[in-house]
Amino acid sequence: MINQTKDGIYYLHNYTPVRRFNYCSEEEVAMSRQIWAYKNKDDEDTFNTFTNEMMRAIVKITNNSASDKIALVAVPPSKVGKKSTIAESIRVMKNWYDQGFAQSCFGCNKRIMDFSTLLTRASNVNTSHEGPRATYDEHKKSIVCSRDRLFRYRAVFIILDDVTTTGTIMNVCKDILIEQGAKKQYMYRLAIAQTV
Repeated sequence: MINQTKDGIYYLHNYTPVRRFNYCSEEEVAMSRQIWAYKNKDDEDTFNTFTNEMMRAIVKITNNSASDKIALVAVPPSKVGKKSTIAESIRVMKNWYDQGFAQSCFGCNKRIMDFSTLLTRASNVNTSHEGPRATYDEHKKSIVCSRDRLFRYRAVFIILDDVTTTGTIMNVCKDILIEQGAKKQYMYRLAIAQTV
């Protein structure tokens, strides 16, 4: 099931931080642990499950879009050079497209484009585990877009993240893409989970 935040970010599950585990059901705790396992790529089955779920959501979200191309963009990790599990999922989904699985298994009739490295970190920012959460401006100053004139791709851009809390980083990514020529009306944001 696809949910949506007040800010328009699509998400698939609720994520509960460890500090709130005592107030949650076993199912909620188990889901949060699965999401953590995905983030750390600790378990191949969990990685495959969430990558499958994202692919299904992408097809549903873009089903009626005018463009026949989907550019998948990964939210960059908070640290320079850190590997991104979301970027790895994007590479898998692009591979599915190349092999014909996106259409045969997921009903995706659009071309999938791997833009997993379009946005990268030029400098580190704090995460919520490290102290004060990075502000919009701190995120914006720390992210570099490797391409401009994005309008020439005539694609729907989908910004993907594992967990969204306030939505700040996804909004920064959206604004950067718009500044580089992506069309606001052809842009979506999708997270595996939203922090509750």
